Amino acid sequence: MIVLGAGVFVGLISAMLNGAASSALALRFARPALAWLAVGCQLVAVWLPVPDGFARGIHLASYALIGVWLWTIRRLAGVAVIVAGALTNSAAIVANGGVMPASPAAVASAGLRIGGEFSNSRPVDGARLAPLGDVLAVPAGWPGATVFSLGDVLIAAGAAWLLCRGGVRWNAEGPHGESSKERSKTTETVTVASTEPGCTCAS
Repeated sequence: MIVLGAGVFVGLISAMLNGAASSALALRFARPALAWLAVGCQLVAVWLPVPDGFARGIHLASYALIGVWLWTIRRLAGVAVIVAGALTNSAAIVANGGVMPASPAAVASAGLRIGGEFSNSRPVDGARLAPLGDVLAVPAGWPGATVFSLGDVLIAAGAAWLLCRGGVRWNAEGPHGESSKERSKTTETVTVASTEPGCTCAS
């Protein structure tokens, strides 16, 4: 979460410098309930005393919900990078039975103590896809000391891009949802009008 928070902070600062802070803060996403439900699943898995098998299952379900939600906003700038990060994290979690494998060295560097209760990130014996797990760390003594993955970095970078661009749509759409065909028609109309005899165009 600390890495995602850093990405959001960078995105908002960049938006302010680019004069797009109001657009970034006014972003409205489709199907926000899916995102909140995913967050709720993660909170239940991590904070409530539920059986380990149930916690693993609901942790996986949270990523499925996030995947569906990201699909609904896939055309926004930066979302493709977020999806790449979510996919790498999901691959590592699915490969290890619902747990993100954490590097023992990274856990030690962050000064974390992981008990016997369910933890969505922890060292796993014989971890599969270990390089995609939490192999990076914010060292102990630093604010928000924790472990994180390459996927987390991608998610944070995508979030920063999304906020910096203020929700600009990519592919065939313009900054305000105007399609390329609509822009072409507008340009054509202006061009024809400017060639009319006696036309006075204000700049």
